[in-house]
Amino acid sequence: MALKYLKNAIRRGGSGRPTRLYGAAVQAARSHKWYVEFEVPDTVDGRFDMLALHLFLLQNRLRDAPGGDAVMQGVLETFVADMDQNLRQLGIGDPSMGREVRAMVEAVHGRFAAYADGMAGTGAGDLSMALARNVYRDGRLQGPAQEALAAYVRAAAAQLAETPLPDILAGKLSLPPAERGG
Repeated sequence: MALKYLKNAIRRGGSGRPTRLYGAAVQAARSHKWYVEFEVPDTVDGRFDMLALHLFLLQNRLRDAPGGDAVMQGVLETFVADMDQNLRQLGIGDPSMGREVRAMVEAVHGRFAAYADGMAGTGAGDLSMALARNVYRDGRLQGPAQEALAAYVRAAAAQLAETPLPDILAGKLSLPPAERGG
């Protein structure tokens, strides 16, 4: 659904930075490895969570970049438009559309805060706990899948920090492979 929206946006001329960056985040979040090797639930919620996680990684990189806030705002506007279209395809009607989209935006911002706190935390398990609460949601507070995903998030943030800003703004998200060690 998200890729269909992006193809339509590009045809309409919406092929600017935000659309390219959002498309790169969607592509990264769609890897089947998340749902097999990392045990992320292969559900609408699980896919939403992986998209939110990759949007966080992008926001984390753009946060201090010149003009990064404006670019990220455009990415989030693209996200909102995509979620609106996806909800319509799932049969959500206009009367409740605003409430549903608002809940999704609040969920993304909540995850951004939880992951930022987890990345800044002094304990090695802080990020893993944030991922357990937001991605896995099954009561497991720690486990190999969460630890592997936390290691990926830290490696991805480090790799994006080293990626030149012009490359990122061109939609080239240089991310480590989605591989679970052990």
